[in-house]
Amino acid sequence: MKRIIIGIVSGVVIAVGFGANFIYSNMQAYETKPKVAYAVGNEGTTGAISESETPIDDSQKAPRDIVQGLANGYDGHSFVNQYHYFYNNSICYGELKTASYQDQKIAAEQILEIIEDRQISDKQLAADFDQIERYAVDVIDGDDRGSMKQLHRLFHDLDFYMSGKQVDNTWGVTDYRGE
Repeated sequence: MKRIIIGIVSGVVIAVGFGANFIYSNMQAYETKPKVAYAVGNEGTTGAISESETPIDDSQKAPRDIVQGLANGYDGHSFVNQYHYFYNNSICYGELKTASYQDQKIAAEQILEIIEDRQISDKQLAADFDQIERYAVDVIDGDDRGSMKQLHRLFHDLDFYMSGKQVDNTWGVTDYRGE
């Protein structure tokens, strides 16, 4: 009888150990998921660059001064790149339905703050930034997953067009298509 009890207790201890390890592993994975902080103040962070992207001639890059007047020391390239990175890591790959609305709202508020005093020399790019502003307002006004998706698509396409990288898949949602 003692052997049965010792066997059961040992089995329970082993099962609890495996369960605790599983829970701890999942908590670690959750803690490493991108947060809103990835979007702002993360200089040096590169956006999501896949193997299907190929850099092209530097003359294809948008001029650094095409967007001016952004808050927090951003230029147009770093702003677009970092928010593309944020959206890739917060709503892509099946995460749109479960993404934290609070994180998305904070990001939208940050976007509006950053672009408030923008001056853009290209009319098509200015129209795209106007779209970004409208979708950000929609996200702030309510949990609008469609607007979150459109923000990602705008940042995605602009990131490639502004950086001069050639990519096989764009969403075709921007007026600006590079120089």
